[in-house]
Amino acid sequence: MKRLRVAHRRSIRNRCLSSRVAASVDAARHAIGMMCKEEAFRALASMERSIDMAQAKGAMHRNNAARRKRALYTLAAHAQRNDAKA
Repeated sequence: MKRLRVAHRRSIRNRCLSSRVAASVDAARHAIGMMCKEEAFRALASMERSIDMAQAKGAMHRNNAARRKRALYTLAAHAQRNDAKA
């Protein structure tokens, strides 16, 4: 019985953390796409905090967290490089 209660609490927390990660990743992608450098840096910092929290709480595997952060930072670097060329 206790295992069921604990599992239920954790699934609710994990769902909340996962949706927060998804929202912050979407916001970061949008900011990068808009080519607004300051907004993109704020969104990337927020995204990194939410991913780190989800990983620390066990809602996300550490490799998955690292892969998501790396992908968005690479996207931001390519956008910045393309912006500098133009």
